[in-house]
Amino acid sequence: MTDAAAGPRRWTAGIIRPMQVADLPDCADVFYAALDELYARIGRPPLPHNPEPMIRLFGHLLETDPGRCHVAETGSGVVAFGIAHRRASTWFLSFLFVRPEQQSAGLGRQLTMRCLAEGDGGVDGTGALPSDGLLTHAVCAEAIQPVSLALYASLGMRPRVPILLLTGKPGPDLRVGDPTAL
Repeated sequence: MTDAAAGPRRWTAGIIRPMQVADLPDCADVFYAALDELYARIGRPPLPHNPEPMIRLFGHLLETDPGRCHVAETGSGVVAFGIAHRRASTWFLSFLFVRPEQQSAGLGRQLTMRCLAEGDGGVDGTGALPSDGLLTHAVCAEAIQPVSLALYASLGMRPRVPILLLTGKPGPDLRVGDPTAL
């Protein structure tokens, strides 16, 4: 997604600004739009939409770390958002979601950098995360989205611990509660 000579892509279709409470329902819409498209692309059914708890969660993070919550906005409204929080020496990217039609334009990287820069002394001119040893940069990401994983790895957030979620239907020979059936 980068041209070695030009560097990372820069999203220029709108503005990135601090998140406000009024943005929270729009962030939930972006969250579900991005997940619905991703799941459809890989042949999974969409997740149930239950925006109220998501809005409460986004609101809690906005209240506790307002400088690390940002939205990207165009004339049509909020098209992406990033939410991070810092506790002691750990900076954690909690949410990074971009509407499908705005993806692959460098917006995710810009939002991530903005969420990091606020309140933490900024980032250096290379677009890399600070390496002063004072912060651990972390994210929990699904392996089904290789573009996001590449972004996180390029910023120094490399995979460490796999958390597996296995889905499927039991075969006809599987009997619940019978360990010999395995």
